[in-house]
Amino acid sequence: AIASVKHALAKAELPVPNGPFEIAEGNPKTALVLFPGLDDSGNLIQTGTLEDLCLTTVENQPMLDCVDAFLSCCKDVGADMRHRHKMKLHTYLAGHDKFVGKKIGEAAQAGAWDWDHSRMKPFKQLLCAL
Repeated sequence: AIASVKHALAKAELPVPNGPFEIAEGNPKTALVLFPGLDDSGNLIQTGTLEDLCLTTVENQPMLDCVDAFLSCCKDVGADMRHRHKMKLHTYLAGHDKFVGKKIGEAAQAGAWDWDHSRMKPFKQLLCAL
């Protein structure tokens, strides 16, 4: 994924960052990020999605145990689980009147995710530096 993004930037004659969460100086400045981001040691997490990042910020919420139990039950009765990360996120949101029915961005604006969580730090730092 990193090589593909770098190739696309170079082909578009844009500055190419050395790696994820780094800024390439130029006009315009460019950066690349990959979800779900970096772990607490600063290493790129190799698999995952935006949904995984968001759910990580609420990982200590007791409702996630209920969400996991529900999804396990769905799997046991033959539910298609190809998009489990999306199912988990929307099941979590459905458990909160304030967030039920919202898309991921709408839920973010409504305060569903912990923006102060350590996993959000690399994203916030990058955006502030641009």
